[in-house]
Amino acid sequence: MTWITYTIYILVPVLLAIPFGTYVSKVMAGKKNLLTKIMTPLDRKLSKCFHFDDKMDWKKYAQSVLSFSFVSS
Repeated sequence: MTWITYTIYILVPVLLAIPFGTYVSKVMAGKKNLLTKIMTPLDRKLSKCFHFDDKMDWKKYAQSVLSFSFVSS
């Protein structure tokens, strides 16, 4: 039975590496991908909820991180 477990632990990451790498490269390049329609509204709602913005100083960033940590624990 243990060889099946080892095989699964090796095959799953190897089989997922190419699709996941393609997805990450599209995200980093700013191109549209499969999850854009789902993640964009969610990202906007979370940014609004936690008061994220592009011009965030360290105090706002620390407050956002702490509030997210409080909510997630």
